[in-house]
Amino acid sequence: MFTNAELVKSEMIHGQLFLTIEGVFHSIKDVECYNCKLIVHLDNKTNRKYLTDMILLNVISGLYESVKGMYDEEFEDAIMDIAMKDVYLKKTA
Repeated sequence: MFTNAELVKSEMIHGQLFLTIEGVFHSIKDVECYNCKLIVHLDNKTNRKYLTDMILLNVISGLYESVKGMYDEEFEDAIMDIAMKDVYLKKTA
């Protein structure tokens, strides 16, 4: 589950669009919640989106740490889709 999604940065790097989305990642039914950043690459040529990185805040160290690859690809894609839809709904409201 991913809630409170907010688009915090949109940038073009070498002609590619990258979005940074911040929100709250709920790993186990609202028991474990982490501040999270998703880095999403939007490919205009293929009209696809790719999760470039998923970064969670380590509450012990206070640092953001990449967890990309720790979850299966379908789960990461589902988190990205939920976040993108949340951002879209907020923009259109």
